[in-house]
Amino acid sequence: MGNLWQRLTASWVPKKDSGRKVRESSRSRLVREEACAVVFAVEVPAEEVVKESERVYQSLRAQAQFAGFRQGKAPLEMVKERYAQRARELVVQNLISKNVQGILQERKIVPTSVPAVRSYQFDWEKPLTFEFQVEQAPRFQVREYHDLKVTVPQPVVREDSVQERIRELQHRLARLEVSAGQELGKEHFALVDYEVSVAGKPVPDGRGRNELVEMSAPQTISGLVEAILGCRRGQEKTVSITYRDQPAQLQVKLVEIKEKRLPALDEEFAKDLGASSLAELESQVRQAVEQEEKTRCERELQRQVEERLLETNPIEVPRSMVEAHLEEMLRRAKLLFFRQAPNGEAEFLKRREELRGRFLPDAERDIKLYYILSEIARQERIAVAEEDLQREREADLARAEASQKASLEQYYQTHRASILTEIQHRKVMQYLKELAGKFTQGGTGNVTTL
Repeated sequence: MGNLWQRLTASWVPKKDSGRKVRESSRSRLVREEACAVVFAVEVPAEEVVKESERVYQSLRAQAQFAGFRQGKAPLEMVKERYAQRARELVVQNLISKNVQGILQERKIVPTSVPAVRSYQFDWEKPLTFEFQVEQAPRFQVREYHDLKVTVPQPVVREDSVQERIRELQHRLARLEVSAGQELGKEHFALVDYEVSVAGKPVPDGRGRNELVEMSAPQTISGLVEAILGCRRGQEKTVSITYRDQPAQLQVKLVEIKEKRLPALDEEFAKDLGASSLAELESQVRQAVEQEEKTRCERELQRQVEERLLETNPIEVPRSMVEAHLEEMLRRAKLLFFRQAPNGEAEFLKRREELRGRFLPDAERDIKLYYILSEIARQERIAVAEEDLQREREADLARAEASQKASLEQYYQTHRASILTEIQHRKVMQYLKELAGKFTQGGTGNVTTL
């Protein structure tokens, strides 16, 4: 039965409604209806079962090969004897698929996942009975979105923020030079040789030569910074550490002590960063900080709009949609683990359930917002034109490197529907933010510099 269940679900593909009413030869009864799921009990008349059985056997006969008979010419009784089980599976599969499709169209249900057959009873020349459950999009109207009351702070740029950004640029252009200090401190950088051993055996990827260690930053090998802090050049140490959840020994030698030398804040510094003068550099940095502050306030406005929508529209959403989105979030997290650590896959698998629990509220939130924004688009008749899609595509291509353009074109072809939805939801959000702006407290959008 398990294999048949898989074929029943895998073979079901929703078809577009032709506009004509689908005549049901079966009798269906709504057993249970929830916010996003319905269960139907169905009875297919015996005459339909007989008719489909004859059709299936004739199809099998046309393909069957028996010794002493040309293909398709074997007696029907021989075909029934050999292919009874296969015919049974095909009859059940075909009748369930056909009737589920008809019931969904008749009742105007748009499924969000493959309908699940819960049970069935079949016997030749008798009615076929079965139950199936299908998830559907929530049916609701969005309330109270025309007067969302939000509070957004006015964009403010402080002069000390501008100067801090310039200091960051200084550090970015700093040079590492040999320090005059004799002992390694937290402000230094260290060149080290090290080797990690577990149970007396060196770890294959636990060795480094002339590795640069920033003493004030976290390190992939726990205990390394603590082992060399306060050491003098040439000094060696062996300390006990934990390496990949195992007791280990770290042998380390301090080769050299280095420190940062910051460039002077002068015209040469500005020219190194592409500005004609220090004053122009400060102006460019101030503009960048202003834009970041505007973006921060815009995101805060969007966050508050989203929160108000969710608070005033507490809807249930299909579990299958949440699960699919959650799996995509976990897939992206897995890729990050792979990139950040050599044992990323093992670390991800160890933390998968923890991450799943952490991501689940966000997945539910995203799907709720998806349906709310889609419903507002329907209510307000906010549509996406072909020109919107082309502008998006051309903007992305203009930003992409030459080597990325072909894959980007392919992405637009294969993900057209999701891109159109994303553009539509951005339009809806812009509309809502403009509405919310009429009720905004404390914020004009102008930037104040302090």
